[in-house]
Amino acid sequence: MNSIFENFLNLVRKVGIQVPVIPGIMPITSFSQIDRFRSMAGCEFPSSLIQDLQEVEHRPEEFYRRSLNFSVKQCRELLAMGVPGIHLYTLNQSHASYDIVRELKGESV
Repeated sequence: MNSIFENFLNLVRKVGIQVPVIPGIMPITSFSQIDRFRSMAGCEFPSSLIQDLQEVEHRPEEFYRRSLNFSVKQCRELLAMGVPGIHLYTLNQSHASYDIVRELKGESV
């Protein structure tokens, strides 16, 4: 799930860069957001995530739940890797970041 970040981290460590590297997570709140970030920033998304979210594209509550679950799993995996922190991009959707933090703390959303 986080292999791109892990590969990047291995590369910077290999060349001697030892500063903390903090990954960023952008919770997906709409399907159009995926297309926008693909075209504007060249972001890659796992095909399994795209397929999972396409199934519920027109069911906002289920879309949000699935997207949130993916982000939480991604954060847990990164934390297990020992990252020094995680930057959550809110993009004017702070509720998603708030819910991710609540889930990571073990509070039900």
